[in-house]
Amino acid sequence: MLPGYGSFTLREDGGDWADTFYPMLSYLTFWLSAGKWVVEGIETRAQLLDSDGLLRNSSDPYMMVREAYFQRHDFIANGGSLKP
Repeated sequence: MLPGYGSFTLREDGGDWADTFYPMLSYLTFWLSAGKWVVEGIETRAQLLDSDGLLRNSSDPYMMVREAYFQRHDFIANGGSLKP
């Protein structure tokens, strides 16, 4: 917490900084683009860390992921409302 700035995390503020310069990424060479893809992959993995515990504790990880996929599909098909 910083006075006059409020609460922050390095990830959020770093993301804000990165979003500012994101349009410049179109000028990257192949190797710089590959580095960007690696960072995006790490970010995706970080977002999925919460679901690791669910997969480890399930008796059948494939079935759990399949059911979650179908439940999400039904949720979207119903316009974002839950079935009664």
